[in-house]
Amino acid sequence: MYYMTQRSRTRELIGALMLPIFAVITPRTGAAHEVAAQDTAPLTLLVVIFPDTAAAQAAMTSVSQTSTVKPSADKEAPPPNTAGRPVDVQWIEPYYAIASKDRSGKVHVQQHGNKGDTPRDQQSAHTVDGVAAMLGQHPSKSDQAGAGATRAGISSADARELQKEFGPGETALIIVVEQPDVPGVTSSIKNAGATGVYDAPLVAVSAE
Repeated sequence: MYYMTQRSRTRELIGALMLPIFAVITPRTGAAHEVAAQDTAPLTLLVVIFPDTAAAQAAMTSVSQTSTVKPSADKEAPPPNTAGRPVDVQWIEPYYAIASKDRSGKVHVQQHGNKGDTPRDQQSAHTVDGVAAMLGQHPSKSDQAGAGATRAGISSADARELQKEFGPGETALIIVVEQPDVPGVTSSIKNAGATGVYDAPLVAVSAE
């Protein structure tokens, strides 16, 4: 009986020692799937119209403060966005622009945040820059908005609508968000004083 008891205790001890080992080598499939979902989520362009630049920048501060991503217990909440600082929320790409059209129709663009190195970040920054430049152009008289829309990474129909709706004296906040979060971001921005919100899914840009 003593021998059997010792064997039983030995097995319990080995089992207790093996548990941490399995915990280390077992992949966290849930976390991996979450990261993969974030990397593959479709991206959507949001062009938000405000009466002036100050209102557009204040809206970005408001959005960054109301992030749906809760920080972990050992991390502090991200600081609010200010001019020139990237937006520290997961559902908004870290680079954006604010375009203002004066009464004469000339567009002035302010770039904010940092352009990332990943293909996802580069695609977002490419669209932000392309749309900002496109807003300073007149809509094409043809049914399509022209090559500029293709280079910006949105459809010709969306590009044409944006060009027509962006009027003198207005300011456009140009951001890229994950498609599932469009309703939440749009709601937050509208509460921050936006007078209009236009969304356009990002599309693949054809090689030239």
